[in-house]
Amino acid sequence: MLKKVSLAQLTVSGASPPDVVTAAAKTGFGSVGLRLEARLPHEDFPHQATRNLSMLQEIKRRLSDTGVTVSNVTGQYLVPETGEDDLARLTDAAADLGARFVVMVSYDPDETRTADNLAKLATIAAASRMKVALEFITYNFVKDLPQAWRIAQRSGTKNVGLMIDAIHLSRSHASPADLKMVDSDRLFIAQLCDAKGPPPESQDDRIAESRTARLYPGRGDLPLFDFLDAFPASAEIEIEAPHPDFLKLSNDARAESAARASSEFLAAYAARKKPVT
Repeated sequence: MLKKVSLAQLTVSGASPPDVVTAAAKTGFGSVGLRLEARLPHEDFPHQATRNLSMLQEIKRRLSDTGVTVSNVTGQYLVPETGEDDLARLTDAAADLGARFVVMVSYDPDETRTADNLAKLATIAAASRMKVALEFITYNFVKDLPQAWRIAQRSGTKNVGLMIDAIHLSRSHASPADLKMVDSDRLFIAQLCDAKGPPPESQDDRIAESRTARLYPGRGDLPLFDFLDAFPASAEIEIEAPHPDFLKLSNDARAESAARASSEFLAAYAARKKPVT
């Protein structure tokens, strides 16, 4: 059931991109989502891959050995200083790994510049048959669904769509029903995780929840069945669920826990979708 599901690198936070591939292969995930650069310039990140040919080659070797594919890659956020060289560096690495999507987050307060950079990125990506997925995050400059969809449209290309993370949708006080505002063929990736209780009040607490305290799908209160219902059949599904209880476990053990919970959830979702006879 997980052959069409991607394991996000954050689920096994701290793992190198090659080790994410290995963990995915051992636990039944068919693809991976990889972070290849730090979120922001000058931020410390031990697995910088876009400038590291040996790491890129090792990722490719493990992909070839295991049959795992790359669903998406993430690099630096868009910032006011982002240039075409930055966009090309990430896109070239993504294309080299056979990725289907480049995921982008904006740390730029200028919506017009964000849309222009997305259009530039999409033009470069299209040459390798990749698409660009903009993700909104409540504590960054593209904070919610209406803003993300407005910027995607302003990019002027249908090669730009959205990645929707279930926790960010919830924490922006939106619901799966709100996804109807987006053209269905521009809903590229559904990121699955779960959470309990009301949204954290402070930005610091929202960041901490997002990066380190998510639950596996089906273990919380988010309306995930309705969430998946809102996506077209063509959308990619990715599991992104880091949790502090699993930090001391090995990469493989964390991936196995995520795989088990996700399989149970997706089986329940599939059973719900079957027609009554």
